[in-house]
This record gives sequence, C-alpha cells and structure tokens, in this order.
Amino acid sequence: MNATHPTDTPVFAGRIPVSQTGGEVQLFAMLGFSMLAAAPFFAGAVWCMDDNATGWRAGLLVAGGLVMIVLAVVAMLAGFVGWMVVEAWWQRWRGHPEPFNQTTAVDIGAHGLSVEGLGHAGWRDVLAIEGVPDSDSHLIVHTRPFGKLLLQAPVDVLAPVFDCHLARPPTADGNEPALRAIVFHWPRFRAWIWAGYALAAGVAVAMLVGNPGAGTLKTLVALGLLTPLTAWLVWWIPFGQLGAFSAKRVRAFELDGTVLRCTDGHGTVDLRQRPATHHHVRGLGYEIEFLTLRPREGGRFDLVLGADPSHHALLATLDERGLLAGHERRPVID
Repeated sequence: MNATHPTDTPVFAGRIPVSQTGGEVQLFAMLGFSMLAAAPFFAGAVWCMDDNATGWRAGLLVAGGLVMIVLAVVAMLAGFVGWMVVEAWWQRWRGHPEPFNQTTAVDIGAHGLSVEGLGHAGWRDVLAIEGVPDSDSHLIVHTRPFGKLLLQAPVDVLAPVFDCHLARPPTADGNEPALRAIVFHWPRFRAWIWAGYALAAGVAVAMLVGNPGAGTLKTLVALGLLTPLTAWLVWWIPFGQLGAFSAKRVRAFELDGTVLRCTDGHGTVDLRQRPATHHHVRGLGYEIEFLTLRPREGGRFDLVLGADPSHHALLATLDERGLLAGHERRPVID
C-alpha cells in the first residue's frame, strides 16, 4: 500500500479491503426485526415483576425475570442473524447481485476512484466521504454508481486525497456551473422542528397536571431539564440529516443553459418555467441557506447552500440569467 505521493495532486494506490454497505433502511429493519423477536421475553420479564409476592414465589419470579431477560438478549441476537438470512434470501430471489466485498486494488487520483473488480467513478460521481465512529482505519465513500463503499485503510492517508479532489467543483461540460449539495425537504424539516416544540410542551403540561403537589423548585428544575431534552430528542433527527448523517444526501448537479440537472436523475428542472427560489431561514439551533427547486415531475426538493465557491457561482449565474425567483427571509423560529 502506497501513501500519498508528494505531487501537487495527491493520489493513493494500493490493495485494501473494499465492501459495499447497506443503507439506514436495512439497519432500521434489522433493529425492528430483532426487537420484535425479543418483545415476548421482555413482556415476560415485566410480568414477573410483582411487588406483592413473598417467600418462595418472590424468589421464583425474580429468577424467572432474569431468565426472561437473558432469553430476550438471545432473541435479539437471533433476530439480527435471522434478518440477515432473510435479507440475503430476498436479494437472491429478486436477482440482485451479491454486494462487492473483497481485498482489491484501489487507485485514487485526478481521474477519480477506480476499484478493480467493481469499476471506475469520476469525481463528478464521487459525492462525499464520512468516517466511522471510533475507527481510524475505515472510511465510507458515497458514490453514484456503486452506492456506499467502505474502504479499510488509514483514514489519515485516504481522507486528504478525497478532501483535495472533492473541494473542486464537479466537472461539467463547457463553463457551466456545477456543484455538490445536500438535498433535503424544507417542509419536512420544519415539521420535525414543530414536533419537537409540541412534544416538549406536552411533557411540560403532563408534569404540571400529573404532579400538582411538587414544590416550585422541583417543578422548575424538571421543566428546565426535561422539556429542552425532549425537544432535542426530536430535533436531532432533522439536524442529523443535515449534519452528521448528511453524506448520504449529497448529490451532484450541473447547469445546462436554463436546465439544472442532477447527475443521478434525482431531478431535472427547467428554470425558465419553474425558477429557483432562494431562502435564508434561522431558528433555535440552526441557520440554513437553500434553493428550492420544483421539477415538472415529482415534488419539490431543496439544496443546502454553504461557503463552497461553486454554490456562490451557481447563485450568481442564476441571478444573471433571471432564473432566480428571489431571496426570501423567513421569521426566526424559537
């Protein structure tokens, strides 16, 4: 395995383990399947909790509860294994090929990312990278043709190579602006924010109504701690979608005259008929600048804008060509 070469354009070449990884949907389905398998045993453990039991009956119930908890853990593990078996069978039945998983030659340079046995992806098709928590030897790369790839090599060697090339705008024909941006849905994001407020308000009302005899100090402490924590418990979902878990939402776009096109077919918008709308919104814990696009087919989607020069170049070009509907400032939500 070769380290980064001392050139103006960093490169990497070597044989490393590469595997295609599944998405969050499969992870959530696996968790749901395992929890469903363990649910009867957890219910049995709860049934064994009897404060009124005494003597030998109390001892048996305690022992039974412990056994049920152990069986629940075993059932959860069996659920994980069972889901993997079911998923593998389902993929084979649908004729899907096995995910790529082998040690192979990887070449990363100005040309893009090449994986022997899998194929080549130019930089316009390499979308984002993300690290694996508590690991300095695994890097996830999001690509258009291959999905998520897990590369097993020192992160401090791989990451600088990707960072250097991803910092450059995706290659587009001619001199038209191109960019990578996070795709999200502003109405859904706002619904999560208001859901956080609603749940926090419900918790506050429940504490006040359900425990009217609590002292003023205890009530204030409970309200000051539990209600914000409840709201943030909901808000981490939309914040995570635009923050820690945003890599899978990155798409590459290019402007062709008056048509803005996603390179993976996510959406094509003729901006003469449906101009883009520029928004800048602020709220408690967030501030987002984004473009709203409305394809002729399908619902709206929004592109997060940041400090990337390609984002400013696109905005300037759209404004010059009269393809930007306007700049809208929404009220602060807090």
